Amino acid sequence: MGNREGLRYRSFSRYLKERFGGMVYRVGVDAGFSCPHRDSREGRGCAFCDVEGSRAPYLGDVRGLEEQVRRAKGFLKARYGASRFLLYFQAYTNTYGPVEELRRVYEAGLAADEGEWVGLIVSTRPDCLPDEVLDLLASYKARGLEVWVELGLQSAFDETLRRIRRGHTVAQWEDAVRRAGEAGLLRAAHLIAGLPGEGREEFWESARFVAESGVEGIKFHDLHLPVGAPLFREYLRGELSLLSRERYLDYVMGALERIRPEMVVMRLVTDTPPERRGMPRHYMPKGRFLRRLEDEMRRRGTRQGRLWVEAGGRNTR
Repeated sequence: MGNREGLRYRSFSRYLKERFGGMVYRVGVDAGFSCPHRDSREGRGCAFCDVEGSRAPYLGDVRGLEEQVRRAKGFLKARYGASRFLLYFQAYTNTYGPVEELRRVYEAGLAADEGEWVGLIVSTRPDCLPDEVLDLLASYKARGLEVWVELGLQSAFDETLRRIRRGHTVAQWEDAVRRAGEAGLLRAAHLIAGLPGEGREEFWESARFVAESGVEGIKFHDLHLPVGAPLFREYLRGELSLLSRERYLDYVMGALERIRPEMVVMRLVTDTPPERRGMPRHYMPKGRFLRRLEDEMRRRGTRQGRLWVEAGGRNTR
């Protein structure tokens, strides 16, 4: 791929270099949160999720928050000479709990080597973000930290959200995005390609919808099925097919063309560890996929936001 600074999309690493003048590394942690969707009366959870939620695979069996931070920072310092970090609450719904308990957890994560933290990222659901939690997150911005809220959407179609048992609506996501913006927080959306009943046009429409919402960042995922996920059982029954990474490359390239040029692309491909992945069994490794994406975008003479710009700042399907 050559010079990484020549990428045809605005990567998160490039954004962080521009924002902080050098390399910044994410420290992903599992603070032991659950999910209101799993704990509801139905207790089912999302159809693509398994028992581990979105827990970072490198955490292994380490459960203590302070130990996770210590181990992750030690690794990043030894391997990359890292000195500045973003604390990333990644697994499950990281705003699910009383606000004082959330404060205690966030403070515990930020306690070690406080001067090395430049930001905080909290991944959550749009139906689990009350105003008092937004006020808490905004207080960290007031302390000089950059604060991102990642809000899972997955699809801009309510029919699909019902099909995958998300437990929230598109309107709830829009409301959470609006209120997080009013609180002065940076916002990122998650989208999944290849969901049941959706093709590339629906995925591109979801990307367009997210771009028009005003969020600052976006994460793209191709549908991977952990062994414990309900959709995995549907796959085994022949009721669901999955995208090849070659086909997904076309999906994500079209989505990149339809989002705003300045949006931060925080993820482009799913990277489920083999021990948790039911399907696909074999797929193009992440590094190779990113090289192929960049090569194909160059070959086609396209880049992030091309269709957005050609439409004069308004999107096009």
